[in-house]
Amino acid sequence: MSSLTQGLLYCVSGYHDYLLECIDSIKSAREHCPELAICVVSDLEEGIDLLKRYADKVIPVDPLDGQFVPWGAGLLQKIKSLQMSPFERTLYLDTDTRILSSDVERISEKLERVDMAMVEATHLQSKSRRLYSHFMYNAGVIFFSSVPPVRKLLTAWKTLQIKHLQAIRDGRQDSFSYVSHLTSMRDKRYLLQNDQLALALLCPRGSENEVRVKVLAPVWNWRPNELPKRRRVYIHHARIYKRKRWVQ
Repeated sequence: MSSLTQGLLYCVSGYHDYLLECIDSIKSAREHCPELAICVVSDLEEGIDLLKRYADKVIPVDPLDGQFVPWGAGLLQKIKSLQMSPFERTLYLDTDTRILSSDVERISEKLERVDMAMVEATHLQSKSRRLYSHFMYNAGVIFFSSVPPVRKLLTAWKTLQIKHLQAIRDGRQDSFSYVSHLTSMRDKRYLLQNDQLALALLCPRGSENEVRVKVLAPVWNWRPNELPKRRRVYIHHARIYKRKRWVQ
């Protein structure tokens, strides 16, 4: 890689389909931000060589081998990947994203005077937000700096995510007060698996958290399938780019 100052980070876990999604997203990054370094963390041993053709750095990790439900396990791998970023300032992207502007290359500008930057998850576009009924960030696009408060948050996020997944595995979904308002066991499992719940609990908006978080405009993580006619979108994060749906 040309520089470790800033770069893109992806996590590919569990299924070959996400490997192909990641490559498609990387291609959009190469088109609009050709100088941006790219790192991929992956537990797909058979896909490492292919990823090396597209990314500047590939970090192989061990799969979780059925320890947890597949969707939740993939999200746990994602949180772990954030801790492995080789960059001082990172833009993490889910694989079902497309970069649409060279402005994305200015990662450092998004992190001026803040440690992290994300878009709010809306009721319209996020089932987890509807179930939780409180403010929540969308964790599919995350700008973050490698500073002690962020590293501390990432460790806490991983720990809480593991706690949630262990509870689901052991049938203890009802042990958390913040899902007690839900009557459906399926909804409780869904919300606890979602990494955005753990992040919302640890880093609520307006809290006195050590991490300085900026809420970005929706165009930095545009969720509808259709692009707006009168607004410029920088990162499109939509279902139309998915090759496979998680079985929850």
